[in-house]
Amino acid sequence: MKVLFHCQAQTLDLFYDLFSYLKETKGASKACFIISDSYHYKKFLNQNPNFENEGHLIIKEWVLNKSSENIKPDINIIEEYQKKLSINNLWAPISADRRIMWGPKYNFRQDYKSLHSHDEILSLLSVSLMEMERIINDFKPNFMVSFICTTVMDYLGDYFSRKENIPFLNLRATRIENYMHFAPSVEEPSNLLKEVYDNFQEITKSNIEILEDAKLFIKNSSKSLIKYEGVFLPTQKPPQANFKLPRLNRIFKNLKEMYTSEYQY
Repeated sequence: MKVLFHCQAQTLDLFYDLFSYLKETKGASKACFIISDSYHYKKFLNQNPNFENEGHLIIKEWVLNKSSENIKPDINIIEEYQKKLSINNLWAPISADRRIMWGPKYNFRQDYKSLHSHDEILSLLSVSLMEMERIINDFKPNFMVSFICTTVMDYLGDYFSRKENIPFLNLRATRIENYMHFAPSVEEPSNLLKEVYDNFQEITKSNIEILEDAKLFIKNSSKSLIKYEGVFLPTQKPPQANFKLPRLNRIFKNLKEMYTSEYQY
């Protein structure tokens, strides 16, 4: 069993542990890790120094994107892929990736002045399409796993999985309390959630308890902020005052790394 993982920042740690579990319990044999964050990858290698010698297929997006700088855009290639993938427009993967569409200060504020020209973006898209197709053909994954969808390769993985009938598991929040789920694609709303909702529509006709739970959730949500995965829950602990201020040189070092890192989330 071969698994392809789309990794953003610390999801690399999560999916690396998941593959280890699948290897021990389900007979998973090989993994492909498409890694988007060069800054976190350095930290990950410090914790897992043998990672690159374990036989994984490792795709580094910052290297892939850098290679596109030497390629002229070819709209014909993109049009061919649109037909091949049965997609009307391949701009969605680009618009979802803030590293491409936004400016260099996107980590700190809204920055709409992209670093890339239109031709550069088309070149990057062409290279990404060819690379994803190569991975699918050569690695032949049994299924793919991703977390939400914020990169070009995330989106393209979904498109190619549909074409090749490869199961695609997109881990993301339900926006209902702290529940997560694996959606079958990157599209919103999840078809899985829509199916569950439609089923509940029938169930609630005979199950008053489920209906009351839904009404209570709506009532509570209208009175306060809706909290879901990724939101820090309130605590009754008093503010902690006994902390040490970080050194200024460390603050500047961290800011520089965040600002200059090739593809930092």
